[in-house]
Amino acid sequence: MSGNIRKITSIFVEGVTDVALYRAILMERFSFSTLDFEEEEDLKEEFLKEKKLSILPINQVRFLKREEELVLIQGKNGYDRLKGFCKEVKNAKKRINRKIREFSPIDIKTFFIFDNDTGVPSECNEELPSFLVATSQQIPENFIFSILGLLFNLSGQMEGKKREKIERIKEDFHRLKWCFEEVKKRNWNWKNLEKREINLLKSVIGERCHDHLLQELLRLLKKIDAVSEIDYLLPSSIVERFTQRIPQ
Repeated sequence: MSGNIRKITSIFVEGVTDVALYRAILMERFSFSTLDFEEEEDLKEEFLKEKKLSILPINQVRFLKREEELVLIQGKNGYDRLKGFCKEVKNAKKRINRKIREFSPIDIKTFFIFDNDTGVPSECNEELPSFLVATSQQIPENFIFSILGLLFNLSGQMEGKKREKIERIKEDFHRLKWCFEEVKKRNWNWKNLEKREINLLKSVIGERCHDHLLQELLRLLKKIDAVSEIDYLLPSSIVERFTQRIPQ
């Protein structure tokens, strides 16, 4: 996927799995009240064949339970088909969301397709007022934090330990985002960071950050070629695995 991601049209859908989204769209499209596994697979194939779309979960981000993962929808055959798909989902959005709640507590909230030149989400256009629409050649590093920021809004919908967990994760990513900004501000090169600079960034992130979360972020960032040297920012328990790559 990393080899082609800058050449394809992409929509990132917040908050549902591929299975939940398939199920909801298929139940809406074919008026099924329930779908068993065999039916779902057959209808999924028919739906994708017609729409020329694939729906893939971004499994690298797993700080919420599986039903709340991000979903990547990749358009295989151009902007027009993708726009038609967006319009169809928009028209059925409320009914789809009601059905998704049977499988996931999170609604479809935002579709992102990235601008061809800048990689930044474009403004909503008149035809699809509830979606951000453009095409994509690149994904900026800020994308990670934009998408995660959307998910962090979910903390207001959570209670108890789940909400506390999301709040801790928000703090971790704020620290990580600060590190990106510091590297840019100081004109540091990721590949040539001196040990003192690495230690400074590590101290900002803090040892209390969740190792598993940062491991997953590393895999996600490398998957989309966003930042190749992010492992320099991981806590010491993970950085130790990369010591041979740290400049002496």
